[in-house]
Amino acid sequence: MNDESTSQPSQKITIVGTVSGASRDSTRDIVERAADVTHVRENFERFLNSLKEIIDVEVPHVRSFELDEVAFSAEISASGDFKLLGVGVGVQANGGVTFTLRP
Repeated sequence: MNDESTSQPSQKITIVGTVSGASRDSTRDIVERAADVTHVRENFERFLNSLKEIIDVEVPHVRSFELDEVAFSAEISASGDFKLLGVGVGVQANGGVTFTLRP
């Protein structure tokens, strides 16, 4: 008997990145790993929800100017974790992900 309800093997995506928690100095190890797509999607959703919390503020006008878009840069670790990139990350972030949010 063929039971269609048995779990299918999860889809994988290959991520090239650093190991979570590794330092951001020039000696970071770059690794290639297969990550579960569901895990990466859940981390992505969690990250986007956090970004929404950050920008959920009343934005004042500056004279006749108003904020049109907000851009965040992030990196994805080899384990599929999204992290916001801060100031001073420099060239090490050139493989990151940019999120542009518009009202």
